[in-house]
Amino acid sequence: MAIRFVHYVLHPGVAAMRRLRLAGKLVLLASPMFASAGALAWPEGAASHAPLVAGTGLAAWCYLALCFHASLRASIRALDAQVKAVCAGDLSSSAALPGGDELADAGRGVEDMTRQLSNLVSGIRSEAQLVAMAGDGLLASAQALASRTDEQALSLKGTSEGVATLVATVEVNASDAQAADALTERVRQAADSGTAIVESAVRTMQELEQRSGHMTDIIGVIDGIAFQTNILALNAAVEAARAGEAGRGFAVVAAEVRTLSQRCATAAAEVKRLIEGSTAEVSAGMNWIREAADALRAVDAGIIEIARKAQVISTSSAAQLDGLLGIEHSVQGLDRITQSNAQMVDGSLRSAERLRQQSRQLSAAVISMKLRQGCADEARTLVERAAQLIASAGAAAAIQRFHRRDGGFVDRDLFIIVLDRRGWFRAFGADPAKAGKPAVAAPGVNIEELNGKTFECADRGGGWIEFRSLHPATRVPVDKMAYILPAGPELVVMCSVNKTDGLPAAGAAVRARSAAALTR
Repeated sequence: MAIRFVHYVLHPGVAAMRRLRLAGKLVLLASPMFASAGALAWPEGAASHAPLVAGTGLAAWCYLALCFHASLRASIRALDAQVKAVCAGDLSSSAALPGGDELADAGRGVEDMTRQLSNLVSGIRSEAQLVAMAGDGLLASAQALASRTDEQALSLKGTSEGVATLVATVEVNASDAQAADALTERVRQAADSGTAIVESAVRTMQELEQRSGHMTDIIGVIDGIAFQTNILALNAAVEAARAGEAGRGFAVVAAEVRTLSQRCATAAAEVKRLIEGSTAEVSAGMNWIREAADALRAVDAGIIEIARKAQVISTSSAAQLDGLLGIEHSVQGLDRITQSNAQMVDGSLRSAERLRQQSRQLSAAVISMKLRQGCADEARTLVERAAQLIASAGAAAAIQRFHRRDGGFVDRDLFIIVLDRRGWFRAFGADPAKAGKPAVAAPGVNIEELNGKTFECADRGGGWIEFRSLHPATRVPVDKMAYILPAGPELVVMCSVNKTDGLPAAGAAVRARSAAALTR
C-alpha cells in the first residue's frame, strides 16, 4: 500500500523528468537550491520567511531528486533487461521507454537494434533453410548425375571393348580382302593366260582343219589316179588278149597294175574315210574349243568383275578400318572425359554434402534465438503440419482450426493460407473474413500470375516461391517468400515469411534528436 502511495506521489515528477532532456533535468533540480540560497540571503526584514522558503526549496529538491532517481532507475532497469534479453538470444522482447529524454532515445535505439537484429537473424535462418533445401536438391541431383555417369562409364567401357573387337575383326576382314584381291588378280592373270592358250589352240585346230581338207583333196587326186590306172590296166588287158600269145606277158603286167590300182583305190578310200572322220572330230573339237573359249572369256569377264569388286571391298574395308580406328579413338576420348566427369561429379557431391552440412550448422547456430517474426524453417514446419491435418481431419475441421488464434497455426506473423484451384481463399489465418472470397494481392502485384506460380509450384510437389505483399502487422509492402504444399487435387496450403517488416531504421532519428539536444 505504501509503495503504491509513493508511486502515486512520484508519478507526476517522474513523468516530468522523462519529458525533459538532461540539461532541463539539471536545471529543474538546481532551481529549488537556488531558491533556498536566495531566501537565506534576504534582508533582515524578511528573514522570518527565509526558513520556510528554504525548507520548501529543500523539500522540492528532495522530491525532484527522488523523481529523477526513480525515472533514471526505471529506464536503466528496462534497458538492462532488454540488453540481457538480447544477450540471452531473446529478440522478441521490447525496450520502448516513454518520454523524450536521452534514455528514452537509447531505449528506442535498442528497440530498433533488436528489431533489426531480429530481421537479420530471421533472414539468416530463412536463407539457411533455403540453402539447405538447395543443398538437398543439389545433393540429390549430384547423386543422380553420379549414378548416370557411372552407368555411362560402364556403357562406354562396353562400347569401347565392342569397338576394339570390331576393329580387330575388321582388320582381319581387311587383310582377308587384300589377300582375296591379290588372289583374284592372280586368278584373272591365269584366266587371261588360259584364254590366250585356248585361242592359240583354236587357231591350231583351224590350221589342222584346213590341212585335213588339203589331205582330202590329195586323197581325191590319188583315188582319181587309181581309177584312171585301173581303166588303163583294163584296156591293156583287153589289148593283150587281142594280141594273143604275144601279149600274154603284157597281160600279166596289166593284171598286176590293175591289182595295184585297186589296192591303191581301196587304201585311198580307207585313208579318205579316216581323214573324213578326223576332220569331223577336228570340227567337233573346234566347236568344243570355241565353246570352251567362250566360257573362258565369260569366266575371265566374271573374274575381272570379281577382281574389281574385291578391290572395292578391299578399299571399303580399309576405309572402314580407318573409320573404326577413329571411332575407337573417339570412344576412348569419351571414356576419359566420362571418367573425368565422374571425378568432377564426386567433387560436386562432396561439395553439395558440405554445403548442406554448413547450412544446417548455420541454422543450428541461430535456431535457439527467439525472434519477433517467423522464419523459413518454421513456415515449412507449419505448412507440413497443416497438410497433415487436412489429410487426417478433413478440410473443414482443419480450416476452423487454422482460423483460431489458439489453434496452433497462428504464430507471430506466420499463419496458414489455403487456396483452391479457382483462386479463392478457403482459409486465411491472419484475417478469417477473407475466407470464401477471391484471392487478392498487394497493389502492383498481378494476382493471376501469382496464383499461376503457386499452382505450378504445387504441381511440382511443393517448394518455395517469392512475391511481394503487405506485412500483416505494419501493412507495408515487403518482399516475401512462401512455402507451398498440395493438399489433395483441389487445395494448396501455404505460409509466407516476411523478409523485412518494411519499417525504416530508427537510429537516424534518434541521433538527430540527440544532436539537437546537445546543440541546445
